[in-house]
Amino acid sequence: MPSARVLAGAACALGLMAGPARSEAPARPAVVPVARPGTPASPAPVTAGPSTPVATPLEAVQAQAPAPAAVAPPASASGDGGTDPGDPVPPSALQVPAAPVAQPDKVMIEAIAHAGKRLVAGGAGGAILLSDDNGGSWRQAAVPVSVTITAIRFTDERAGWAVGHFGAVLRTLDGGAHWGLIYDGMRAAHATLAAAQAANLADNPKHAQIEAARRLLGGNLGRPFLVIQTEGSDTVRLIGADGLAVETLDAGTSWSPWSGGIENPKGLSPYALVDHGGLLLVAGQKGLLLMGRPEDGLRALPSPFNGNLFGALGGGHDDYVLFGQQGHAYDGSLDGRDWHEVETPSDTTLTAGVRLRDGSVLLGDASGAVWRLKGKPDDASLEPTGVQAPFPVFAMTEAPDGSLILGGQGGLLRIPPAPQPQQPKP
Repeated sequence: MPSARVLAGAACALGLMAGPARSEAPARPAVVPVARPGTPASPAPVTAGPSTPVATPLEAVQAQAPAPAAVAPPASASGDGGTDPGDPVPPSALQVPAAPVAQPDKVMIEAIAHAGKRLVAGGAGGAILLSDDNGGSWRQAAVPVSVTITAIRFTDERAGWAVGHFGAVLRTLDGGAHWGLIYDGMRAAHATLAAAQAANLADNPKHAQIEAARRLLGGNLGRPFLVIQTEGSDTVRLIGADGLAVETLDAGTSWSPWSGGIENPKGLSPYALVDHGGLLLVAGQKGLLLMGRPEDGLRALPSPFNGNLFGALGGGHDDYVLFGQQGHAYDGSLDGRDWHEVETPSDTTLTAGVRLRDGSVLLGDASGAVWRLKGKPDDASLEPTGVQAPFPVFAMTEAPDGSLILGGQGGLLRIPPAPQPQQPKP
């Protein structure tokens, strides 16, 4: 959906417009049993520190947060593949607040969410933008980091979460006006390694879980969290690039690794998450497709496509919609096993989608075009809507008044709802 998903996908995803000829879907792999959370037992969660009495929502968020994490050098720098952090250097993007922007609606946007009737958008340079007039105008929120924001989710009209590069985890308690940094990817990677080493694996330093955790510390330190799942106001789960995953059960006061409950041995990146009554569907890089309930773990499903799946939509009565590279889209059953390819008139990569309140599905692509899904799941196709943004579309939503809001490379665009025909007078 957002550009981070496009850029993280592959270089060909910015050859988005045309792309090579479509290939046949790969043979469906067998489902492998997933390692259940808590087997072996996880260590105690990483605690952020005690809360203190505060006066404002922003201070309440900041009071939860320890000092910004330090970035360790790549594991290879220690000479033995270990995790000696050496002389840690804090990533400046996690210490420098988002710079003011003269034209908020021109900022590159990767995510749009709802906080009650308010629209909240996030994107480049740590910019988080607010609109209280259905996307007609936007103003900038106070954000303590300057990393790209990749996902936003609110649990109610006041409390919300945002994530971004360097694994930044932000929280707001005032509808998005102010944000505090409460966790980051370096701490998450260190906690993941500690959990792997403590889980009765210390006698085997080459164990796959330990090696995977070391790769998190020795790889791309700027990797983002990409998807957010919430249960009520306190439980939050995050999954990011390279398979990094964490959860909190106390609204961010403490965090625990969650990677062990996810069947993703290659560390593929998730680009979309759908929560259907507690049953999660995750889609992503190289056809990644996972399903399950958090308490039981997420296990791999046969995927209909071996290219990048940049989005997934739920909310229908009996179906999911997947979409991604080279214009591929699929309509599937709620068990995630029966997928039908959607007939699409273009090979342009599909990068965003929204299910409207009337149940219809719109998909946006890397050329800025917006398409409507029509037909039954086993005979579905895309038809043009006539809407054309002047930039690649990375995020879409429906405003409270029915306007279509598009976010992407060129900023934000509002498409007003079509006027309703007047009823004849009796």
